[in-house]
Amino acid sequence: MAAVLVVFDGVGDEGVNTPLQSAHTPRLDSLAYVGMAGLFNAIRPGVAPGSGIAHTYMFGYNVEHYPGRGVFEALGGGVELREGDVAIRGNVATVIDNVVVDRRGGVLDTEETTQLLKDLDGMVCEGVRCIVKPAKEHRFFLVLRGEGLGVDVQLNDPHAVNVAPHPIVALGKGSEKTARVLNTFVKAVEQHFSTHPLIKELKDKGRRYPTTVLLRGIGRWKPVQSFSDRFGLSAGAIAGGNLYKGVAKFFGMEVLNVKGATGTQNTSLFAKAEALRHAVKRFDFVFLHVKATDTLAHRKDRVGKRQFLERIDKELGEALVEVVNEGHTVAITGDHTTSSLTGEHTGLPCPVLIAGGGVRQDSVKRFDEVSVGNGALGLLRGNELIHVLLDVAGWRQEWFP
Repeated sequence: MAAVLVVFDGVGDEGVNTPLQSAHTPRLDSLAYVGMAGLFNAIRPGVAPGSGIAHTYMFGYNVEHYPGRGVFEALGGGVELREGDVAIRGNVATVIDNVVVDRRGGVLDTEETTQLLKDLDGMVCEGVRCIVKPAKEHRFFLVLRGEGLGVDVQLNDPHAVNVAPHPIVALGKGSEKTARVLNTFVKAVEQHFSTHPLIKELKDKGRRYPTTVLLRGIGRWKPVQSFSDRFGLSAGAIAGGNLYKGVAKFFGMEVLNVKGATGTQNTSLFAKAEALRHAVKRFDFVFLHVKATDTLAHRKDRVGKRQFLERIDKELGEALVEVVNEGHTVAITGDHTTSSLTGEHTGLPCPVLIAGGGVRQDSVKRFDEVSVGNGALGLLRGNELIHVLLDVAGWRQEWFP
């Protein structure tokens, strides 16, 4: 029988009557009723983690194994990284008079971003090759491949508008070359954008247009013990977003190709449900990720987040109930809380439930941030969740002092 970890990204929320509390989710509630529930912090209470480091802990690892989010993005985007490669996330962006006007460059779609960046892929600076690949919408990733590269660099994304970009500077010895290459890359982008026909087209249409790129999330690929070697289990992953495909690949999971799994609000949850039904027959451990709960909260769309949770229950919930009834063990939680009031991650815990296997059925009848507070799981932190899930599923990790 398989152990399944289901992550609704940013599922937790804050305020009175959260989207999860107000959502009609009879299937998720039924799993809470027959299972055991509690609260979960991917790092620890009060810490608002990014998704990359949160999933690192959720898979049973810790900060020493974390390579940087750019590595996950590049792997998820299909780049086969080599030891020493430096990977960075980026946005096309609008900066005017050294002030960030729009971190998304006018909200370009994926095709437009692809057009803008394709001629920059493969440029070489100081013997370092720049591998440039589009991600979704205005996002892309950059891989630097060459000698003498460090990752102790301040990047230029200030993560805010109406402020100046940060200067790209080395913060430690051994990273000076990386900073020089990145500054050269940004200047090349700005020159390229200034004469690109798509920019002229956007101007003619009266649309906001990108002028530069903002970089963040630097990391370096390194070898790490695979999930299968760490726990002795075969592992598969179902995800649409590059980050989540990438973190699964980094830890050696087989990422399943699910048609219609986009990592966006229009993702096919029915397709993910069908993929789950097959995956539990192939793997000992299955990771299933859903992104849009987080995206809608970042947009401060509280109603949209509630409605998407109801879609999850309707389109994916039936499969979750089925696999539990077949004897598999399912844990459902989030990697962090994302407030639909502020649009930001918070350190508040997410609800968690485990159904199937050797659970201790508690009195919890609803899956939401408050109802689970009296559940049998209590408060789990960091990599505790994976160990509890595997133990309940019968994949026990014995320890002798």
